[in-house]
Amino acid sequence: MEKGNIDYHILPEHIRGGVQRYIEYGITPGDFLSAVICNDLKESFACADHINTARMHDIVSFFYNEAPSACWGSQQIMDEWIEAKSTQRKLKDVKETIQNAFDSEGRIILDFNTKKGD
Repeated sequence: MEKGNIDYHILPEHIRGGVQRYIEYGITPGDFLSAVICNDLKESFACADHINTARMHDIVSFFYNEAPSACWGSQQIMDEWIEAKSTQRKLKDVKETIQNAFDSEGRIILDFNTKKGD
């Protein structure tokens, strides 16, 4: 599914942000979500709070019906998703840096006042 088409509302409110950050940006989730994403039922329940325990069916249904199939199912799949999204973020940053290096007339902007690491 495309990023804009994912409906996060089936999820308990307190985990929506973590799920969204994982799916859209590849931000490593906490222990509970990692266990769900890796398809580890035992660890999912071991890490779940009372709300997530009661809503486990909704959470699993979300991943099955809404989340991209390439982002969940095993530890390897989760690791690959995180790495791919990290690469996408880096490429986006490089593209923005390059775009910001030119003025409206296509001339290179040199800023000698910026120190390394800023």
